[in-house]
Amino acid sequence: MDHQKNDFFLRAFKPAENLTIAQRAERILLQQRFIADELKIWAWYLTDKTEIDIRDDACYDLIYKQAKKGLNAKLVKITRYQPNDIADAQSTCMFLTSPKFIPVPLIITHKLGYCGRYNESETIGFDHFINEESLNNETVLSSLVDRIITEYKPRELYLSTTKYFHDVAKTPDDIAWTGWITYLDNSINLPKLKPDFCQTEQKQTGMLFKTSANMFDDSNPEHVDTALRLEQWFTQNKVKV
Repeated sequence: MDHQKNDFFLRAFKPAENLTIAQRAERILLQQRFIADELKIWAWYLTDKTEIDIRDDACYDLIYKQAKKGLNAKLVKITRYQPNDIADAQSTCMFLTSPKFIPVPLIITHKLGYCGRYNESETIGFDHFINEESLNNETVLSSLVDRIITEYKPRELYLSTTKYFHDVAKTPDDIAWTGWITYLDNSINLPKLKPDFCQTEQKQTGMLFKTSANMFDDSNPEHVDTALRLEQWFTQNKVKV
């Protein structure tokens, strides 16, 4: 099986917080730095194709502009935000491994700030591992998951493929997702008896479910069947997130 054909994505969620623009920029910088350290990639591109070295403190100003950009697009309030203002919308900042979009580069998206009905969660998202051959492997992805759990402390984390998630999975909106790796922290109620058809690992902060010992392949019926069984187990046990 050619695992490179599997387009993996990763999502890590936790409850949103009210943060000032400056706090958002600081958090984004720190988050992208530990990700860069894990992936051993220091050069990144912002959406305007500006290249930055994430180790350089000077890139804070560019990240701050991203955190501030477009905050009032869908809301009535219009404010000229200052660094210590708490904005009335969530901030988004994206980091890309290339300024070119053919093929689409790995994109890492940070969304944080504003605790309201539109933004109950903040997230770090990774898309298009398929076009980063050096990263699209079991060792890197598994290690990245562990690093995010340790550093970011998410409430939920999912590592899946776009094909499985969009074409196969049937998970209701309020039930934990499945794919290759699902992590749920200790705030989420789980049955004492864990499933015996997939790997489970109790971490200090939560429980990790792994549907295949080797890298998940969405063209492998056995892998897909196990992921669907875990989806059913979450649904039957009302594992709500």
